[in-house]
Amino acid sequence: MLPPLQVPRRLALPRAAALAALITIPLALLFAKRTSVVIFPLLTLILWRGIGVRLLTAGAALAIGVAVPLLYLIANPINRGGYNFEYGLQTIDAHWVTEGALVLLMVACWRAISSARAPRGEPAPRAPSAAQPAGAAPVRSGAP
Repeated sequence: MLPPLQVPRRLALPRAAALAALITIPLALLFAKRTSVVIFPLLTLILWRGIGVRLLTAGAALAIGVAVPLLYLIANPINRGGYNFEYGLQTIDAHWVTEGALVLLMVACWRAISSARAPRGEPAPRAPSAAQPAGAAPVRSGAP
């Protein structure tokens, strides 16, 4: 069973920006370089303000569950029997909102995993004792 989630600590703005810049580089290469314009300030804000897992997950759920369907209803792409070459452009807003939600979920997973680690002040749990060799008779205590 996992320990309860810890409240993430807030970082100073320069440190949050530096860490966000390091995290933004692989994410921008994963999605697209132009996403760094949005990912960097978003990550900086999350790290600077110490936004937790629940709020990040709720934001991603709202984006995927509410904003994306609304954007599809607003765009209302035209069905041309499978020959609508503008379909991707008509639904590009929903695509970008979904990518933002994925980034929020990635950060939420990172925060949840990092809070599940043992705190630095506590010693690591002891390793279990060595098992008996195969074929060894079990140790009995007391008289027969």
